[in-house]
Amino acid sequence: MLWKKIRELYADSNEPKDQIIKLLTWNYPQEHMVEHIMREVNGYDLSTGKLLNGIGEIKDEGTTNSGMWIYAGVMREGGVHMAKRRGQDDPGNMGIYPGYGWVWLDNIHLLYNRASCDENGNPINPDKKIIWWDVAAKMWKGYDRPDVGSLTAAPNTPAGQKPFRMVGEGVGRIFAASYKDVEDGETRDSSSTPVDGQYLSFMSQSSRRRTPACMLGCPEGAISKKDSGAVVIDESKCVGCGYCRTNCPFNVPRIDPERNKSTKCDLCFDRIEHGMIPSCAKTCTAEAISFGTKVDMIKLAEERLKEVRMSHPNAQIYGVHPNGVGGTHMMYVLPEPPEVYGLPKAPKTPDSIDLWRVKWS
Repeated sequence: MLWKKIRELYADSNEPKDQIIKLLTWNYPQEHMVEHIMREVNGYDLSTGKLLNGIGEIKDEGTTNSGMWIYAGVMREGGVHMAKRRGQDDPGNMGIYPGYGWVWLDNIHLLYNRASCDENGNPINPDKKIIWWDVAAKMWKGYDRPDVGSLTAAPNTPAGQKPFRMVGEGVGRIFAASYKDVEDGETRDSSSTPVDGQYLSFMSQSSRRRTPACMLGCPEGAISKKDSGAVVIDESKCVGCGYCRTNCPFNVPRIDPERNKSTKCDLCFDRIEHGMIPSCAKTCTAEAISFGTKVDMIKLAEERLKEVRMSHPNAQIYGVHPNGVGGTHMMYVLPEPPEVYGLPKAPKTPDSIDLWRVKWS
């Protein structure tokens, strides 16, 4: 293990700055090491040594310990690893499958599900009930783990009344802090925000048939197109004029008001140049983003389209065919028409951009 090697290197050091390394421990047995680490992450009662069954058992007076509070309850006494469960029952027929695996927090699949009930603990929509207050049993029950402070806390008590228990006031917030990347009422890269978990994007590596409008409209020559097709902004040349955003049919570039520089996704061109795929496609756990050749991405998009149309008959592939901008490097599987997601139905490069670059002889 890397940690043991580091400890060996600092074993004879008397430097004060190295003491933190010598004080740390890694005494987990080699066999079933991951499970032992997860027990530590889960947390336990310091007086009894027993594992915590959930976040409700974590105390703030020093009698419990948890490596990461959101995972409290994933490991149980008797060597039970909750994430390895494979129960197939879905009692509410809502796709929750409470006995399959484990999710944080407390195996609650629908966070703040208390909000699905009224002040008396009765489901607002009885046909789609998730949790409810059982008057006879005097406890919360449901097809999902009720998201309340205590399962025995009645609806009229503080612990059973507040639907948003993870915020101080316990209720939904009307006002929220402003975000620095908000511009003109939209967040940066808002055109790539998933909707209903069905917004899938596919990036293809091919060349456009036209020079990007943002590149043509930049008076400072700060925008270039790489051999990979990635469109990149050189911030050292950018003066923040905003012409790139004005001429982009998709309103992709954003002007950072603090630095007065234009910003946009650069398709991780440096990774592509080294044979790697963009970071978003690499790290997306839902596999909602893919990267490859245009032929491969069209094939994948068509396969995914068939799946999405089973629940969204109006689904379509957006950006795959040449259009008023000469084609794009991004294509999307959209459950609804592009206008729903803030995308133009028929994107077109502004005629003014052609006049901008006309060279008179």
